[in-house]
Amino acid sequence: KKDAYRLEVYRAMNWDEVGHIERAQRHLESHVSLALADKCIDEVVLIQLHLARGLISPGRNAECITQVAWTLRLARTNALRLRENALYRIAASAYGEMGDSARVQRSHAKAIQIGGELGMRSVTGVSWARLSTNERAAGRYGNAIRYADIALSVLGDSSSARETTQARLAKYIPHVWLQTEEVARIGQKMSSWMRDEEG
Repeated sequence: KKDAYRLEVYRAMNWDEVGHIERAQRHLESHVSLALADKCIDEVVLIQLHLARGLISPGRNAECITQVAWTLRLARTNALRLRENALYRIAASAYGEMGDSARVQRSHAKAIQIGGELGMRSVTGVSWARLSTNERAAGRYGNAIRYADIALSVLGDSSSARETTQARLAKYIPHVWLQTEEVARIGQKMSSWMRDEEG
């Protein structure tokens, strides 16, 4: 039964990809109670993750947070730490859309803590980069640069180009805003990195 529920999630993800977002949401909503009845808890959390993420783009951020809170309780009760990490990252995105910088920071901090405990360098590094972006938006440029440096250190050389580029941009943009002496040097490095990735 677990595989059957996961198949429904993948089907909904495919519908999302082609723009049938509401259809995907309705489809998954109809499976939550069924999966709960079958005691497929990880699958319930996976479905709820997808549903919560789908509430952000239409601006239903308060509903997203409510959904995340319910699902976090379920994930914690069943020691689903990887899912907890994902839920906190979704919460951070929703709070970001709501302009709640403090809760964005707390959500990313929890995601970073869990990612570190699980040894997930890639996910943890991306959370640091997003936390850096949040600090920049709040005008805390020193924190933004510091967190971006941590992100780059955590990601290292083995992460994907997309993840590393996100962290590099998180470092570069505050320097541009502040017009520091580092702007030209980092800009040149950014150009070099982009050429290397294209090549």
